[in-house]
Amino acid sequence: MTIRPVTVSMNTPLHQVATLLAQNHIRHLPVVDGAGRVRGVLSHRDMMHAHWHAAPSAHERVASTIMTHPVLSVGPDGCAQAAARLMFAQKIGCLPVLDGAGRPVGILTESDFVRAYYERATSPCKCTVAT
Repeated sequence: MTIRPVTVSMNTPLHQVATLLAQNHIRHLPVVDGAGRVRGVLSHRDMMHAHWHAAPSAHERVASTIMTHPVLSVGPDGCAQAAARLMFAQKIGCLPVLDGAGRPVGILTESDFVRAYYERATSPCKCTVAT
């Protein structure tokens, strides 16, 4: 889990969202309202889709116009296995980790599970990967 994830407001212009994704080397951004509560999630895939299917005024669009909502999320005391199961079943790449007020305290991504597996692997791989 990434603690204190980068977030954007609902009114953040998409060109700024793209900059944040690139500068921070991330693929998911929680979208928060004025009170800091998560209202949606933006992914790099959402941004690519918006770019390729953009209307002429797309450069003026903001995060709330393309974010995924409602948001599936977990609490800070949630079970990692249950989170992985939810992500797999719903075919989503991240789960915001929210406090009791709906504010982000972290974000759990597919990369977190790959990292956890990699860090726990103790023996050399005895399998081959088809190419």
